[in-house]
Amino acid sequence: MTLRTATLADVPELVAMGRRFRSTSGYSTILAENVGQMEITASNLITGPRSTVFVAEGVGGDLIGMMGLICFQHPMSGDWTVGEAFWWSEQAGAGLRLFERGKLWAKEQGATKMQMIQPESEPRLGPLYAHLGFHRIEVAWQLDLEAA
Repeated sequence: MTLRTATLADVPELVAMGRRFRSTSGYSTILAENVGQMEITASNLITGPRSTVFVAEGVGGDLIGMMGLICFQHPMSGDWTVGEAFWWSEQAGAGLRLFERGKLWAKEQGATKMQMIQPESEPRLGPLYAHLGFHRIEVAWQLDLEAA
């Protein structure tokens, strides 16, 4: 397995992985699938001045993992913070290697904080994040305004 920075040529495979992730997670019941938006998001993260996407390639060159990150100044503290847009792997070991590469990138950006997402459908991530040194700081809630 190798890690590298994604290019625009990777966008179709990133979208395919994103679709597989969505179909196997709780997101499939609360968020509509929008392939066009997935393409825009991946492209913007790849080309943005303070964002990146890292990919893990398997032995045959197929993508087996991805991590999209964006660096921003936190609205409350002003601390440079790296936030996860997405992180998913299809092979054991790829996820942690992507995380370590993402953490290194965050430090290279001058960030002093890193934030990760834990979907409700992935309770095992909480203990993993705690093991990696993260602290739970908030829980996000979503209202479907079309149904309310």
